[in-house]
Amino acid sequence: NGDTRYALDQLQSVVFDQQASPAKEATTLITLHDGSSFHAKSIALTGEKCTVAIADTRSFICRADSVRDIQFRSLTAEALQQYRQIIAADSAEDILIVQRQSGAIDQLEGIVEAIDGEFVTFNFGGDKIPVEITKLAGIRLVKPANKETSKSLCRITDTLNNIWCASQLKLVSETQELQIKTCTGESLSLNLSELSRLDFSSNNI
Repeated sequence: NGDTRYALDQLQSVVFDQQASPAKEATTLITLHDGSSFHAKSIALTGEKCTVAIADTRSFICRADSVRDIQFRSLTAEALQQYRQIIAADSAEDILIVQRQSGAIDQLEGIVEAIDGEFVTFNFGGDKIPVEITKLAGIRLVKPANKETSKSLCRITDTLNNIWCASQLKLVSETQELQIKTCTGESLSLNLSELSRLDFSSNNI
């Protein structure tokens, strides 16, 4: 029966009537150092830039050093547990996470130099090796010592079941878009029709 205003620190969540479900063809899961995670159809990483195709009409560009890990395929419960242990462990270099035909997970430390549609270029002891993505469970990128993340204002779940940890939000009424700045410093915009949930509870409880 009219407009009502709430301070953000009074909110627990805002839930929209759109349900969240990942696109079937988006089989790669990318996680940033701030905890944002999103499903991708394809990914290209060169130098300091990472370009991700999230859907046919949506893409996302971020700094390569904002990416924590890239999981290229779904894994069994046992393999996923091994994968997560590798992601959580300390390492001075990037890690190539290989899945053997037996299903076992192995790891190799080196430098991830590039990713295209089919290969990861991996520098191992000075040798640049093109590794087929189909043979990989994923990769973990080392976090630079000077990489900082901002405090999270809220976690946004979109209709493709991607999660964005936002440090800043701005609603543009004219275009019905929510402008978002992630905690790693990247920017993106989502239409209100693409939003499933805004979760403020981690800060307000």
